[in-house]
Amino acid sequence: MTRRLISSRAAPPARVGSSPLRAAATKPARAPGTAPVRAGTCSPLRAAATDSIAVAAAADPNWRRYASPLPPLGDKPSDLVTVVPGVSWSIRQDFPGPGKSGINLNMCLFRTAGGLVAYAPIGATPEVVAMVRAIDPERGLAHLIVPNMSPEHGAINAVGFADAFPDAVIWAVEGLLEGKGLAGAPGGIGAASKRLAAHPTSRRLDRAALREATGGDVDYALFEERRGLFREATLLVRPAAAVAFADLGFGGFNDEGLVIAPQRWMARLVGVYRRLGSPVGWAVMQSDKEAAARWAADITSWAREQLPAGAPEHVFGSHLTPSFPGAKEELERGFAFVPLKF
Repeated sequence: MTRRLISSRAAPPARVGSSPLRAAATKPARAPGTAPVRAGTCSPLRAAATDSIAVAAAADPNWRRYASPLPPLGDKPSDLVTVVPGVSWSIRQDFPGPGKSGINLNMCLFRTAGGLVAYAPIGATPEVVAMVRAIDPERGLAHLIVPNMSPEHGAINAVGFADAFPDAVIWAVEGLLEGKGLAGAPGGIGAASKRLAAHPTSRRLDRAALREATGGDVDYALFEERRGLFREATLLVRPAAAVAFADLGFGGFNDEGLVIAPQRWMARLVGVYRRLGSPVGWAVMQSDKEAAARWAADITSWAREQLPAGAPEHVFGSHLTPSFPGAKEELERGFAFVPLKF
């Protein structure tokens, strides 16, 4: 799988003239079939878009800033990763600390019949907004899926995209707009949820409405344990043959969040080292195995009805590695305890 990154991580805006952004804009794109671009390097999504991002960065001292209590405070460097050219992308942002030792926040994006769809919002810094516009310069973001009630995937980040793309539909999992749980807490999280609820294009996530709005390209499978303490929508995207998770599934490799031995030891322990794992999913799904079985049945029936191969080809995660192929095998292994079987 060839991945292309737009990254301005290597230099602050004041020195962007010598950063990899400027260098990438003057070099030809990597030829098809050559070695993948490693994390930390960059090549252009398209030369003009890369150049415009570099120019904007030089003029904006808040290029990597976003008003949020979530770490890292201050700059939140981000990388744009092309997974399948013209079809799917992921924007990887530092979290909770800077550099490769963090577990990242990843927001995946998909081109659909209903426009550009994003899942699990990250901090909407000017850098990230420019990356989204580079993917779809004419329309920008059409839909944003807020998949669970977790603060780092929820309203705090979603309100920034609602402001940047006022015509985008913000689809929020049940409870977020209603102020349930942490969404109703005093302070930043609760205030962000109220702002999101007041936005004219915000609505509760609904399967039939989402399918209609995206021309049948996007669906989701909801896991909600019986007490309502955990709820997450797993995104299902037909054009990308992809499944996307927020906290239910993720995996990591040495250069993404697992750079020192203790991190790799812990990743092996919880089953996410160089593979898709589900430490959060395993814990919450034990409390309601019937709900887990319904969730798995929704995914397998969607794949059987919507995908030529009868199984997904790509998995996207909102932490650690942004995406990886071999979805059928990874999903079946990572969720064997449910089981999830294609």
